[in-house]
Amino acid sequence: GDQVLCGEHADPPMPTPAPSSPIKI
Repeated sequence: GDQVLCGEHADPPMPTPAPSSPIKI
């Protein structure tokens, strides 16, 4: 939810970040 992990539970269920974000890459 907040660029922490691909399975965080602290933040609400937010949609996946834009493909431009250096996350999960």
